[in-house]
Amino acid sequence: MKMEILPDLNNVEINLEVDHGARGGIQRFKTVADISKWIQEEVKFWSWLIQGKASEFSRSLPLVNSTFFQ
Repeated sequence: MKMEILPDLNNVEINLEVDHGARGGIQRFKTVADISKWIQEEVKFWSWLIQGKASEFSRSLPLVNSTFFQ
């Protein structure tokens, strides 16, 4: 049985477009590495949602809702 070695997937060429809508535009990815980099940047950017400040903000939302939307 011959063992086959997989190619380096980061350099595999793809042509993928992600349409984020009217406000987000179109993002084009040419390689798997491009997608991986974008995902890492997005996770890093949005990580504040699971950190303390976001939690404090979300706890104040019921107060805001009850005050302004009665």
